[in-house]
Amino acid sequence: MNRLGKHHTINEWVKEDMSRTAVFQELDIDFCCGGEQTLHDACREKGLDLDAVLERLSPASAEKPVDSVKDWGSVSVQELADHIESTHHVYLREAMPVLTDLLKKVVQAHGEHHPELAQLQSSVSELFSDFQSHLMKEERILFPMIRNMFLKAPAGEYFCTNFQGPVLAMQSEHDRVDRLLEEIRRLTDDYQMPADGCKTYRLMLDRLKELELDLHVHIHKENDILFPGILDFERSQQVV
Repeated sequence: MNRLGKHHTINEWVKEDMSRTAVFQELDIDFCCGGEQTLHDACREKGLDLDAVLERLSPASAEKPVDSVKDWGSVSVQELADHIESTHHVYLREAMPVLTDLLKKVVQAHGEHHPELAQLQSSVSELFSDFQSHLMKEERILFPMIRNMFLKAPAGEYFCTNFQGPVLAMQSEHDRVDRLLEEIRRLTDDYQMPADGCKTYRLMLDRLKELELDLHVHIHKENDILFPGILDFERSQQVV
């Protein structure tokens, strides 16, 4: 494993070992859309002790891995697209109705004393609505193109002449997701349980925290590994 230091980016730390996402999540360090920051700058921005963070990151490989395959940069872009669809897309489609139901129950039971829950419900609903469209675009446009990128034939129900347009659209939507996740974290006070919360409230907070981690890992794999891979391939084809 390569030796990384304070001047390497958050993305480089995560790419070397995906299990470090759990540490960054706990420290509220953005490793998907804000991953181009160096570890030094991220710690300074959050007021964290750099040496303590470095110590926590060093043994991260001994913790429970986030993925059975950590080095996603070593697999083909087709394999990575298949993995994202079969894991993160499936997770989202299972998590969204469960969380929608939990939020409804918590708002009904606690909304009178916690007015922020109404805004939380609205923000989560907005996030889910965006992702319904986002997943469709990936599954009907971008991923079929990736699977057929070595063939000279149209791919999928819809087809674009190059990857740059779909990639820019997905990255823009990822930025919006990141902003909504920040809003959700703010409205839940970093997923803190209120004194009058019930078991359903606790479950809702745990599921929201789990959702945030999965989305950050999902977006990291696309923004920092999948998209650069397909754009590099496209540029190489133009040179030939």
